[in-house]
Amino acid sequence: MTADPHEHRIRRWNLWWTLAPYVALLLVAVVALITGTEHPWPVIGLSVAAAAWHAWWIQSHPHWWERAMVPMSAYLAGMLALLTVLCELDGRFAVAAAACYPTVFVALRGGWAYPAVFAVSLLTVPGGPVTVVTGGITPDALVIPLLWAGVVCFIGGMSRSLERETARRGELNRALARANRELTALGAENAALQRRLVDQAHRAGVTAERYWIAREFHDTLAQGLAGITTQLDTVDAEVPDLPTRARRRLHTARRLARDSLVEARRAVEALPPGPLATASLPEAVESVVRDWREQHEGEIALTVTGAVTVLPEPAEAALLRAVQEAIGNVAAHARARRTVVTLSYMEDTVLLDVRDDGHGRHPTATTGLGLAAMRDRIHRLGGEVVVEAIPGTGTAVAVSVPIRATAAA
Repeated sequence: MTADPHEHRIRRWNLWWTLAPYVALLLVAVVALITGTEHPWPVIGLSVAAAAWHAWWIQSHPHWWERAMVPMSAYLAGMLALLTVLCELDGRFAVAAAACYPTVFVALRGGWAYPAVFAVSLLTVPGGPVTVVTGGITPDALVIPLLWAGVVCFIGGMSRSLERETARRGELNRALARANRELTALGAENAALQRRLVDQAHRAGVTAERYWIAREFHDTLAQGLAGITTQLDTVDAEVPDLPTRARRRLHTARRLARDSLVEARRAVEALPPGPLATASLPEAVESVVRDWREQHEGEIALTVTGAVTVLPEPAEAALLRAVQEAIGNVAAHARARRTVVTLSYMEDTVLLDVRDDGHGRHPTATTGLGLAAMRDRIHRLGGEVVVEAIPGTGTAVAVSVPIRATAAA
């Protein structure tokens, strides 16, 4: 968990304040030695002892600050004792005592810091702290130290109030951040729930519509196709002397009716086209082309180029339906002698091209229902359908589907 920046800044300032006694002890000791003190070695020894005492209790144990009252009280008592002796040896060490004011607020919590500040202020009185105990000091001499102690207490109290306010605002900011994260997570959860509900509603609508189509199909087209098959079976049985060519046509019509009935049922049940159930797309296209060749006059050829890539079911179904629609239009409208179907697997695109040499259709006549359905299927995959029809030359239907788009289908 990331530390609060305000708390980090406060602890950094507290660390700087705890360095003040080192600086004060060093400067006073150097000045005392340079100007000549009466007790040089005791001054040096006690200065080093005070610095070591401060380092062990304060610098080495920052986790005790404002938390562990017993260790911090022991630290303050020992520091006051050492500074008292130093002030008695050399009165200039009162400056080092004054440098301990900020440390008092760092070490002691709550109201305990204020009496400790006044205790430290007694080290700064003229004549040394012993004169306060022995009564050798006048009340006027206490005014300045006590006044400074009051100013320090006021500044320390204001600083602590600012720290508390900063901590309170930091906690509020953290609470707001947590609330924002929870709201964001709740929003994402609600969005996901809404998507699921929309998806369920869509599936329910599709199911209801499919049921309606299945019912209408059963009552109309299925009955009609089944009746056609029955009539064709009857003709085949009751007319035994049909010419071979006519009987072949009869068998083709009967098989076409049965296959159409099966494919219509598969479409209603949202199953892939029959040729794709057990075969690859090129094999399924070959099957469709072969059936077309048996049912219609005219030459038709299939060419497959490139490395065959297995596409998602919707993409392969859309391409197969495009082939069926295109060659179906050739049989119905083109009067073509030759039709060429080309299926090309390129690096990032699958291309389907159906060309015939028929009479050609005017471009404005290429917007039938079958072509619209073809375009809709291909456009959903991010592909494109282009129809070129020139009267007297023939018709070309070009379909392109990007492989990257089909991967997300």
